[in-house]
Amino acid sequence: MLREQLIWLGWGQFYKGIYPWEYEKNGYSWPYLEAKNKDGELIYKFSTALKAVAKNRINVELDKTVRGKIVKVGLTPEVVQYAGLTFGPKIN
Repeated sequence: MLREQLIWLGWGQFYKGIYPWEYEKNGYSWPYLEAKNKDGELIYKFSTALKAVAKNRINVELDKTVRGKIVKVGLTPEVVQYAGLTFGPKIN
């Protein structure tokens, strides 16, 4: 994520997004998050967020829903598993 932020240096920060077919047609490789435009159509919005970088670069979908539970429920098996998946070593 930090590498992406350094590479792009804020480019696209105010970029409104493009249609997926435009992204593919132009051979873009910048990281993006999927969003909907005002007409409800799918667009790609430039993003160097960890979620966008992980999805676009290594095809890993990060699930951050557990993060909100950590303060409320404490150290549960679900929280431990989340921490292990997020911060632990990657074994194939």
